Amino acid sequence: MSISPMSPRTEECFSRTHPSFHPVLRHLRTPLCPLVSSTTGLQHPDFPKNLLSFHLLTSAQLDNLARHFHQVWPPLPATTSYPVMVQAWLGLDGEVQVDLSTKRRRFGRFIGLRGCESPVRDRAPETAWSSSKRPKAKAESEPESAAEMLVRMEREWDECLLRKNGPPTPPLVKDIYTADPSAHVFNNKIYIYPSHDRETDIQFNDNGDQYDMVDYHVYSMDSAPPPAPAGATTSSAPAVTDHGVVLADKDVPWAAKQLWAPDAATKNGKYYLYFPARAPDGLFRMGVAVSDKPEGPFTAEKDFMKNSYSIDPASFVDDDGQAYMYFGGIWGGQLQCWSRDDAGKWVFDASKTGPQEPKGEGVRALFPRVARLTDDMLQFDTDVEEVKILAPETGEPLAADDHERRFFEAAWMHKYQGKYYLSYSTGDTHFLVYAVGDNPWGPFTYRGRILEPVLGWTTHHSIVEFQGRWWLFYHDCELSKGVDHLRSVRMREIGYDEKGDIHLV
Repeated sequence: MSISPMSPRTEECFSRTHPSFHPVLRHLRTPLCPLVSSTTGLQHPDFPKNLLSFHLLTSAQLDNLARHFHQVWPPLPATTSYPVMVQAWLGLDGEVQVDLSTKRRRFGRFIGLRGCESPVRDRAPETAWSSSKRPKAKAESEPESAAEMLVRMEREWDECLLRKNGPPTPPLVKDIYTADPSAHVFNNKIYIYPSHDRETDIQFNDNGDQYDMVDYHVYSMDSAPPPAPAGATTSSAPAVTDHGVVLADKDVPWAAKQLWAPDAATKNGKYYLYFPARAPDGLFRMGVAVSDKPEGPFTAEKDFMKNSYSIDPASFVDDDGQAYMYFGGIWGGQLQCWSRDDAGKWVFDASKTGPQEPKGEGVRALFPRVARLTDDMLQFDTDVEEVKILAPETGEPLAADDHERRFFEAAWMHKYQGKYYLSYSTGDTHFLVYAVGDNPWGPFTYRGRILEPVLGWTTHHSIVEFQGRWWLFYHDCELSKGVDHLRSVRMREIGYDEKGDIHLV
């Protein structure tokens, strides 16, 4: 995006300024891409036109902007219906009074300025989560030099939200609510394996009890949608075939409730549906069901997969035919409850159930798990291992407090030009992000975002190549007008640049 020429008066003032300030002044004039409300489709007159106007926003302007975009940052918990008229900044530990600098940081994070994160919370005491301490960052109270400010602002601009978002399709399914789509190409068709959301009177909570799914449908598509015309706000929806209910909780001998996000794979002429569910003891386990056809119906094994735990199974069959399973999700998904004992065995700690996760200085994030699958695809063939995700700037595991990059749930693996792409959801910050590695076991180095926040609390997804184009499948809550547990599957095209970075087409 080019910067408009300076007016004669601005040019005169610029010429009187010491040359050492010219780079900063030029940078402050860098334009920001205007956003529109996802609810109304309208811009706001106070949206900052450049970085300087962003830094000059008043408290009242920031309040109006937050209300206009129907965003509470950090977002309200899933117990709240959306949209809702609340005080613009309510939501972080129940705070009501928020100062101007904090509002500016939060709105900056919303529009993609990575230097505008929420304030650091009080340091947590050393806990069992803690790892070796890292060097302390420069205190916020210390003055910033001109050189440091320029470096910071360049970084903020490089990471600014200037997404040329390709238009999504309308919801692929409108007669029921579907979510967590796992898409695969079988027999020259796309098959989509989603979870099935339904109305419930269960109390909303951060443990996810309101996601009370009881069965699975399978959908297929013969062709992808054509490219959207330039300037279009949506693309056409492809024809989707519903193959009906292919597995229900009553047909799973070991499952008590909550058939959450599934996945599928094929090998040796069989098709395998992987799924999590709560066992009678309240723990999430993963099961597998088998069929002779990708559209099912599927017959569940009598027991869950040995040594499985948590949620969100994602199968991956490599070019050599070896299959792997990635899985895990924190908070309601219980991943934070599992750790190795002194003998190296994974054990469950019930005291960590609920919306808990590691936090504090020097504490590393939790990561997804991976295990190799047996040749018959029914069990793990190796011990469950942790998949490390590294920060590119340090080469160290991502920090627990780095909520814009740390793993929350919904791991997915795909391969592009010999590299392994691990994508996942950041959960409470609502990003789809990805990391890249050289083998299925990792480690993976964080690379960037795929999708910014959509309407709804989670962004479970899958990525697949079909008919020479790459597609992102995900869900949002627009069809249900913002009800978090009533979601709808969408798709949109993605691509790769010469460095292998993912972008929306």
